[in-house]
Amino acid sequence: MPDAHTHVTASNVAGTLGYIAPEYHQTLKFTAKCDVYSFGVILAVLATGKEPTDTFFTRVDDVGLVKWLRRVMQSGDHAEAIDPAIAGAGYEEQILLVLRIAVFCTADDPKERPTAKDVRCMLAQIKN
Repeated sequence: MPDAHTHVTASNVAGTLGYIAPEYHQTLKFTAKCDVYSFGVILAVLATGKEPTDTFFTRVDDVGLVKWLRRVMQSGDHAEAIDPAIAGAGYEEQILLVLRIAVFCTADDPKERPTAKDVRCMLAQIKN
C-alpha cells in the first residue's frame, strides 16, 4: 500500500474465517489495524494451539477463539489458554505475555489496538 494511503477497499476477499477484523465486514476496507487484528489471531493460534474455527468452540459458550481467549484471560485461569504441547517447557511467563498481546491486538475497537510498530516493540521486550 502506498505511504499516502490509509486503507485498501476490496470487494472480493479470500480471507480465512476468524482471521479478518470484524470492522472489515461493515466497511469493506482493509487498514493497518485490520492487519494488527489478524496478527493477533495468529499469535493466539500459536500460543493456544487452537484455530479460530476449531470444533472446540462449538462445545463452549463463546463463538470463537478471540472471545474465548478474552474470557479466559479475564478469568485469571491463564493455564487454560496455553497449548498443552508447549506448556510446562518453562516459558509460561513468555507465552502469557504473547497471549496478552494477542488480546490487545484483537480489541473490538480498532482505535484500541496497538500499531504494528508497537506490537513489534512489545514482542521484542519478551525475554527468555
